[in-house]
Amino acid sequence: MAAPMEEVVRACVRAGLCSGLLLRGILPLSRVELRYKGGKSQRFRKAEEIQLKEKPKWESKKTNVVAKAEAELQQSGEFLKRRPVDTLWLSSFYPTRCYSVKEAIEMHSEFAHPNMLDNASGYVVSNLLLDMTTKKKTKYMENVEGLVRLPHGFDLEKPNRVIAFCKGEEDVQKAKEMGALMAGNMELLKQFQNSEISNEAYDYVVCTLDYYPELTSIKKVVKRNKFPSQKNGALGSDIAALMELFVHGKHYESSKINDREALLSFTVGRLSMGVDSLAENLSAVIKHLATLRDADLGSFTKRCSIACPPSTEEFQVDISHFVTKPRQDDEDDEKHSLASHA
Repeated sequence: MAAPMEEVVRACVRAGLCSGLLLRGILPLSRVELRYKGGKSQRFRKAEEIQLKEKPKWESKKTNVVAKAEAELQQSGEFLKRRPVDTLWLSSFYPTRCYSVKEAIEMHSEFAHPNMLDNASGYVVSNLLLDMTTKKKTKYMENVEGLVRLPHGFDLEKPNRVIAFCKGEEDVQKAKEMGALMAGNMELLKQFQNSEISNEAYDYVVCTLDYYPELTSIKKVVKRNKFPSQKNGALGSDIAALMELFVHGKHYESSKINDREALLSFTVGRLSMGVDSLAENLSAVIKHLATLRDADLGSFTKRCSIACPPSTEEFQVDISHFVTKPRQDDEDDEKHSLASHA
């Protein structure tokens, strides 16, 4: 019994006989399903599309819902109040334990014992998480960079190489006494104009306010990040304060991990300095960073942890007593004013 025309056409297509049938006029063109062989990349792309289509819709939705629920749980008050009752527990079910600065440094000192890491004079590094939000919800801060003077110095790096421009001879002499690489006015300015001093020969340039107008002639010679300005703090009236900060100050620079947050790693000292000195250095860093952001937005430093390489341990510490809170008098005055207008 003869097969229907549709089955004949399909068999011819599989066998590659369509062209011959068309030439002989046996099959009309409208009845033949022509198939074109795609390239390799096209076939792979179609295979990926098929795999994506086969993925259940509920799976991606469920993943998003679970992730959102876990994030909300991490921020909830109930989760933060949880405390383990045993010596062993799953860290995902409890908030990260927060230690005092003294406890964290003492634990690092135990790891640095000669019988373990033998690192009694190891560097203590603070890892700070910064809040980069502003008053506008769609605008965020850029990375912060600068110098901070620590109350207790240590030999992390050599003193910075600073060039000082001063109008008065007394200021020139004082800058030299405080460790300036070079200090002067007109003669020093001519050396820059003649390209006798390269940008690699110094780290910072400071200038007193009375001599700043003369520096416009070398603005294109000095690198932008080294040229003195109010923003980088290298311009002022007190040459002694400028030299103290720029010669002995420690450099810091944040690195953004997303639009809203940034990470700043800063070495606060050595284990051999003692708990009190390290705590004061950490306090100086946090209080300095607080001046870079509007105090009405809350604490600039969201979280802090302390590490001591080569140890892989890192302990989160409580810095609430380092953070400057708004005065209660100001809050009461604001409430009083709002009540009077109501």
